[in-house]
Amino acid sequence: MDNYLRIIEIVRTKKEKLILYIIVFMIIHGEMVFNKFSWHDDACDIAGWSDGIGHGRYTQTLMAHLLERVAGIESLPVVNALIAALCISLMLIISIEMLKIDKQYRVGLVLAFLSIPAIAGHMGYMGAFWCNMIGELLAIVGAYYVAEYSDIKTGILGSVLFAFAIGEYQCYITLWIAILFCYYVKCIIDDNCDNRFIYDITKRLMWTTIVGVILYLILLFFFLRIYHASLTSYAGTDSFGIVSVEGYISRCVVAYKDFIIAPTTFSACMFPFHWKGWICLFLILFLACAIVNIYILIRKREIIKCIVFLFCIIIAPIVFNFNYIMYSKEATHSLHVYHMVYAFVLICIR
Repeated sequence: MDNYLRIIEIVRTKKEKLILYIIVFMIIHGEMVFNKFSWHDDACDIAGWSDGIGHGRYTQTLMAHLLERVAGIESLPVVNALIAALCISLMLIISIEMLKIDKQYRVGLVLAFLSIPAIAGHMGYMGAFWCNMIGELLAIVGAYYVAEYSDIKTGILGSVLFAFAIGEYQCYITLWIAILFCYYVKCIIDDNCDNRFIYDITKRLMWTTIVGVILYLILLFFFLRIYHASLTSYAGTDSFGIVSVEGYISRCVVAYKDFIIAPTTFSACMFPFHWKGWICLFLILFLACAIVNIYILIRKREIIKCIVFLFCIIIAPIVFNFNYIMYSKEATHSLHVYHMVYAFVLICIR
């Protein structure tokens, strides 16, 4: 039981920071919080997201139906933004604790977590904004349990939370992968983690992810039967985005290309002001940190760790653009890429 309650203790001891993060969030996004901007579904079909089961989003449907019974579905900027700000601030606190981020990098990461353009994209759909952030929080809490504890029960709990996070929005698979990828890299360069630990954590991250996806599918087909619904063809939902081998190879190429040369005109571009200079700076820092860590591992004669670390650097574009692997680039937009904040986190890991 102590394992499950420790995350509450972490938040309790950092409640002042939690309040500060919420205030900073409200200042950064004040224009959208204290005004009313509605995009797409939020403007013309506010209740439509209660039918999310057809899109594979059973958690969204369950939350919408609960809300309908309690207070009705409303797109309230201040109220919904406050709930979302709480969720994002909790995600930030848990991420810093889980990844043991050094103090000198925390101010920058706080601003990245609270101001990344994906949040502004979500705020155009204020009716569902807070629910989406709860889904992201479920993924982060689940990842924390998987990473911090080694027992099977806690691993299963993490997988269950992951399954319900996917049920809120399938793109949160990438959020789960991104934070666990950062944790894995942290373990590789940590002197306290030997090769045996790396092997054990590799198995744990793999089986909890697989179990979470299987649980999602089981729950999806269960709720489809309960609601007498079927999956839509929207963005390949009914086929689960599955394509041919050639299709996946093509998606991998796009993932690498967009990681190196991020298209600034694309709504999923998460660099401030869509300025190409930021992209170049990020790539320079990313490669510099990778080279430094490889050099350190070689000097310590940690050959196995060095090989694993090099493999992680090679697959990093796939990890952070995993949306492109699950479905086409054309179906990706700003709401799908909050996980890109962990690409910035990665270069702060020591």
